[in-house]
Amino acid sequence: DRLNMCRLFFEEDLFQISDIEIKRGGKSYTIDTLTQIKEENPDLHIVILSGTYNTGTYETGALNPERVNNNNVRLYNIRILEYCNENGIDFVDVSTPMLDGRGFMPVEYASDGDYHIKKEPFKIWINILRDFADKKLRNVWKNPETMPPLVNE
Repeated sequence: DRLNMCRLFFEEDLFQISDIEIKRGGKSYTIDTLTQIKEENPDLHIVILSGTYNTGTYETGALNPERVNNNNVRLYNIRILEYCNENGIDFVDVSTPMLDGRGFMPVEYASDGDYHIKKEPFKIWINILRDFADKKLRNVWKNPETMPPLVNE
């Protein structure tokens, strides 16, 4: 399941994996989860990573292209970024740097051809997160004001 996958992927001395949404049950909304975590842990430092864009190929049929498309993922990222900016939460865009010139994640980055990232492209994330950590340590990190466009204009 996803919870165990996250526990396997992330070193728990660097990240805390939460089962708060599983315990709450029902539909899960990011903003509700963030609000609950902040209420229960007011001193906790939260960092949100942007939602991952897809390849646009929809090869496995796992994604509904009318619902889960990169324009909607970008709108989600914009809303989460706005929430983060309004509530003093760090937001790191790890997804836009992975886009090709057409506004899609390259197919060769995806383990399923659609959405889930292979291990190798996570090196891009690592570099972005190192830059974030460096800037946080030097007290110069600032969240972006908005998400960049999907296609270079």
